Amino acid sequence: MRFTLPGGDAIVRLSYMEHSHTETIRWCLNTGNETLVGGALQAVAMLRLGLDQETVTDILDFIEARSPQDGIYFWPTVAAAGWTGQRVHHFLTSCVSSPRSDVAEAATNSLAGNYGAYKPL
Repeated sequence: MRFTLPGGDAIVRLSYMEHSHTETIRWCLNTGNETLVGGALQAVAMLRLGLDQETVTDILDFIEARSPQDGIYFWPTVAAAGWTGQRVHHFLTSCVSSPRSDVAEAATNSLAGNYGAYKPL
């Protein structure tokens, strides 16, 4: 089940006013707060933000330190449709066999370069 995570989502969406999206995503990651990170990743996916490799690596480091059954895997799996690199490909191929059907479906879509039609509610 996916939930809307308004805090991090709002922070990323409003960040363009004073900071780059990358700075804001890094700030959310550095808090270690999974709710903020989850919301930030939801915004990245919904806005289809392109991120630099270093930020993508930091996101994947944060996510992969959690259990594959954790719901925090969903939004970065969706966002990865627009990311490149071997690490991203490995992440997505491992998510295809996720114990969570929503993550597995998102990974399959992302491997095909398709963001899917997900709603945050």
